[in-house]
Amino acid sequence: MLDDKPKEGYKVKELVIKPKKGMSFQRHKERSEIWLVSKGSCEVLYSNDKPDSKVKRTLKKFDKFLII
Repeated sequence: MLDDKPKEGYKVKELVIKPKKGMSFQRHKERSEIWLVSKGSCEVLYSNDKPDSKVKRTLKKFDKFLII
């Protein structure tokens, strides 16, 4: 945890994903997230409502991705 300010309504975390590795499909109903690619690039598979209809987006260094 890099920063945790629940009274202000946010947390800052660093997530490190190794090359050629991934993470599971995530679902959040109670919060939003902003992802920032700080090194390299990544592919994000996302869906606004249905896991079966995922869209692929490639993010490069310093790209931001908002999850609402």
